[in-house]
Amino acid sequence: MNFDFGAVLAKMLTAMKNVFLADWGNVRATSEKFMQEHEESLQRLTDDRLNKRITEEEYEQYLRDEFTILEAQIKALKVVRTATTQKAINAALEVLERAIKGAITL
Repeated sequence: MNFDFGAVLAKMLTAMKNVFLADWGNVRATSEKFMQEHEESLQRLTDDRLNKRITEEEYEQYLRDEFTILEAQIKALKVVRTATTQKAINAALEVLERAIKGAITL
């Protein structure tokens, strides 16, 4: 199974950027740093899901736990509304979930 995790991470950041719009400059560094620091754990989770070592429900819970950290980091910046932050994170997670579902159905 060929799954380009780096490309998916880039699309996740783009999805977040599209939600944050004018505020992207204020949260970009934090978001990119989070993705870099958590890339290995996110990749491991994704590999576990693709290889069916964990269920979809377990995968979603682990992802939510990971992205709770990012949400807290962005909230700490106090530059965007909580609802916008949650919407951006959900957009990033949707990108990842679509990529996973596409890879599983191949």
